[in-house]
Amino acid sequence: MKKEVNYIEEHQWDKSVFEKGVAMPLTNEQKAHFDLLRSLIETKESQYERRRNEQKWDNFVEVLYPSLCHIAEIQGGYVKMNACEDTYFAELIYIGENLILDIDGVEGLADFNEILSAADSFSIVPEKEGFKMRFTFSLYDRVKIADMSERIAVIEKKMKQLATREE
Repeated sequence: MKKEVNYIEEHQWDKSVFEKGVAMPLTNEQKAHFDLLRSLIETKESQYERRRNEQKWDNFVEVLYPSLCHIAEIQGGYVKMNACEDTYFAELIYIGENLILDIDGVEGLADFNEILSAADSFSIVPEKEGFKMRFTFSLYDRVKIADMSERIAVIEKKMKQLATREE
């Protein structure tokens, strides 16, 4: 049995449409909706404060980063670590020509799985002579510091009213 699925042309067409950058003007209702949406998001976020999670931070610095360095040492890769002490966001970047994990005794699969499991997001991008993997991490806890549920309800009500006017 042989099966194929090809979405390349469709994706390239979609990409070309977005790359043209022709923006359609927003109506007054759409602008009002986006303003309310922004206000809703800001209000919801203002209820919380980010506090550094020491366990996640230590795991990132003491386990995940050295594990990726170990993979790079075996595979001949480059590793970069960025961790922001203000936002508690961090990333690991691996640049290499190839990545072979646990084939015929090559080490690294367990380390790679641990890093990937802990990451909030992961991407692979082709480079000139290989690829770049980017792992991102949130090293904080969200702690509720205020209750803005009444304000949120008011904004959501305004959004519903606006939506019913548009119909």
